[in-house]
Amino acid sequence: MQNGDKEEILSSIEGILLAVNDFSTRVDERFEKMDERFDRMESKFENRFNRLENAIGEIRNELDEIKRRLDMIEKRTREDSNALAEVVVDLRKRLNIAERNIKELQIKLEQQKVAA
Repeated sequence: MQNGDKEEILSSIEGILLAVNDFSTRVDERFEKMDERFDRMESKFENRFNRLENAIGEIRNELDEIKRRLDMIEKRTREDSNALAEVVVDLRKRLNIAERNIKELQIKLEQQKVAA
């Protein structure tokens, strides 16, 4: 092999090495850019996830408050129903007594008409 051929081969190898090095540098730069993009996307998703998590927490709090208020309404309704039932029973007793008194008075009135 001649000296000129060796230099040409070495020059070609150097060119190839420079091209590989340049390619490697560009690939590294692209991966760095991709990493930056992924980091930004991850940050955006994390922010969205946190907002969703907060919104879900607020909804849960509202649902808990609604449940608490419904429990109070249910309890109050039961208490009111019981009180109302007692009032109705008392009024029915008084109505029965009043009807009995009216019947007794009607009988007495009829008896007085017959006696007169």
